[in-house]
Amino acid sequence: MTLDNRETLERMARWIANLPSEHLLHSSLTVAQKQEWQKLKETQSLMAEAWRSQFLNVKGGSSPTQFQSGEGARVFYYPIEEALDRGEISQYKADLLLLSVKEYQARWELCQQAEKYLRATHSALQDWNPFLSNFQPLAALWNRFFSDVITRPYPFESAEDLWAESIRADVDDTFSICLRPYYDVPLKKWRQASQFLVGLLGETGEDGQYRVLKDAEVVKLKHRLVWSKLDFSWLGAMLLVCQIYTRKDPRLRQALITYNKSLRDVQKRAITASRKLRGFAWKEGEILYASGRGGVYR
Repeated sequence: MTLDNRETLERMARWIANLPSEHLLHSSLTVAQKQEWQKLKETQSLMAEAWRSQFLNVKGGSSPTQFQSGEGARVFYYPIEEALDRGEISQYKADLLLLSVKEYQARWELCQQAEKYLRATHSALQDWNPFLSNFQPLAALWNRFFSDVITRPYPFESAEDLWAESIRADVDDTFSICLRPYYDVPLKKWRQASQFLVGLLGETGEDGQYRVLKDAEVVKLKHRLVWSKLDFSWLGAMLLVCQIYTRKDPRLRQALITYNKSLRDVQKRAITASRKLRGFAWKEGEILYASGRGGVYR
């Protein structure tokens, strides 16, 4: 992280704080949907203040504090520590927020190294689109996730634009599920998929390369991710492009290794934090929780 550009760091803090996007909050939302928007807004605001505390030396000009918790010494930045002390967030959420701030940092470092390769790949694939759209082994996957994006102009002017869009997509997509007529969130499947991802990220070597999945693993992962619900992701596209160039670019390789570790840490903590949570579904603007017996909604 380049710490001498305070203007950029403050602009990034505002990006974090301004999510979810205001256009998603409108008068036709139900009470439950408005509460969901506000909950995400409070989380993002807290992360933005933690970002400022870490990189802009806000909140008294001191370094982050370290204190003892049930799982050993942890570092917390003042806004997160204060929210924990006030009982506004749990220990699990405090840990998760801290790790998420670090993941945002690692993502920014990766975007700075990878954006030029993503731009070049997008340009090259525009020429290949007619062929790949009809190439049977890849046609279904290509047409669903990439074809529409490749036919449009490359949307980013800078690495900062790429970073900001990836953050916006994360938060806005998380909120937008409550706007659908019906959307169920099978937490058990999500945990299984996340556990697999944690293991996969832990297996990456010094080159930052992900191992090739076996056919049976692909089938199982699609089931756990609920494949039909997945959409195109610029972050996912960037990680895919990184696999092509890491061997010849040491700085990109190191940024990817750092990002893989930060993503793994976030996923591990999220799995732990969600163990006591029930699955739930959004139906016509109301949230329904599964009973203790599993996927049966009250």
